[in-house]
Amino acid sequence: MHRIFNTAIAIAVLSLMLGQAGFVTAQEKTNGDQLRVKAREHRTEIDTALTNFRSARGEKRLEKLKVASKRIVSVRTEALNGLIARLAESKKCKNLSEAQLSEIKAAIQSIITKLETQDSDIASSTDLTKAKTAIKEVYTNNKVFAAVIPATNGACLATRLTFLIDGRLNTLVEKIKAAGIETAEIEALMTKAKSSAEAAYTVYLGILQNPAAENVRASFSTAKSHLQTTRQELGAVKSALAKLRADYEQQTKDGS
Repeated sequence: MHRIFNTAIAIAVLSLMLGQAGFVTAQEKTNGDQLRVKAREHRTEIDTALTNFRSARGEKRLEKLKVASKRIVSVRTEALNGLIARLAESKKCKNLSEAQLSEIKAAIQSIITKLETQDSDIASSTDLTKAKTAIKEVYTNNKVFAAVIPATNGACLATRLTFLIDGRLNTLVEKIKAAGIETAEIEALMTKAKSSAEAAYTVYLGILQNPAAENVRASFSTAKSHLQTTRQELGAVKSALAKLRADYEQQTKDGS
C-alpha cells in the first residue's frame, strides 16, 4: 500500500506538469526552434515582396502584388500542411482519438482549400483594388498563426489531460479503492477536471472550424479558463492523495 501512495503522488505531480504549456521533448524543442527560424525567413521574404509591390508603378503593381500574394498564401499552406503532419508525429498530440484527429484535420484542410482558392482568385485578378482586398482577406479570414496553430496546440493539451485522467490516474484510484480506502472526493475532483478539459477541447475545435469569428479572442479566454480549472482540480487531487497517504501512514504507525 505504501508503494501505491508513492505512485499516487508521483502521478499527481505529473498531471500538473502536463498541464503546463511548456511540456516538450528535446526533439520537439529542436523542431520548434527550426520552425521559428523558418518563420523569420518567411517574414523577410514576404516583406521583400510587399516592398517590391509598393515601389512598383503602373501595371507592374498588380504583377508584384500577385507575387507577394503567392508567397503569403504558400507560407500559410506550408505551415498548415506541416501542422497536419505533426498531429501524427508529435508526442503532444499522440492522445487524440481517431475521431478527434479526423475533425481537426478536416478543419485545417478546409482552411488550406480556402487559401488555395483565394490564391487562385488573386492570380487571375485583373483589378488591383480587388486583389488588394482579397489579400487582406487571406489574413483576416484564416488567422493561421494567430488562431489555427494555437488552437490546435490547445486541443492537443486538453486531450493529453483527459487521457491522463482516464488512464493512469483512474487506474491508480481504482487500486486505492480496491484496498478499501474511500476515494469519492478524489473521483469527484477528477470528474470535474475531465469535464473542464473536454470543454476546453470543444472550444478549441470551434476556433479551428471558424478562425475568423469575431469572438475568437473571447473563445481563447474561455478555453484557457477551462484548462485552468482542470489544473486546479488536478492540484486538489494531488492534495487529496497526499492526505490519504498521511492518514494511511498515521494508521500504520498507530497500529504498530
